[in-house]
Amino acid sequence: MNLARIALVSALLGSLSGAYASTTTANLRIQATVPGICSVVGNTLDFGQVGFSGSGGQRPQTNINVTCTQGTPFQVGIDDGTYAQGGQRRMKNDSSNDYLAYELYKSLTGNDRFGDAIVSQRVNGVGKGQTPVVVPVFGEILDGQNPVVGNYVDNATITVYF
Repeated sequence: MNLARIALVSALLGSLSGAYASTTTANLRIQATVPGICSVVGNTLDFGQVGFSGSGGQRPQTNINVTCTQGTPFQVGIDDGTYAQGGQRRMKNDSSNDYLAYELYKSLTGNDRFGDAIVSQRVNGVGKGQTPVVVPVFGEILDGQNPVVGNYVDNATITVYF
């Protein structure tokens, strides 16, 4: 009887070891989505010391760094700032209610206002992945002002549309 049991166990184990009558297959789909994502870093535009004649034709520059997923089209706009009046950008004296009018431009020529309310005043770009796109900003203190002594500041919001 022991021999019969061994033969039965061997037969059962042999049938479980991979002897299958048929097979079937299917596909496993693997996918990922890479969304268009952007981030923006603004810096300080420092006019330095300003005299009676505004910025005297000088246009200091700063940069905005925009990082977007590679191939993502975007636009950058800058609003008129905290103290704007009638569409005129102004910095406020931190110790009085005096203002100093200024403007922001997309290029050194000063013929192309950098804004946000009108699409043509925005800057277009395309994301380069981990490499930021550098967007220059040029400033100018408008001539013909009679500023009071003090430190003048403003904050403008940068918006990236993508």
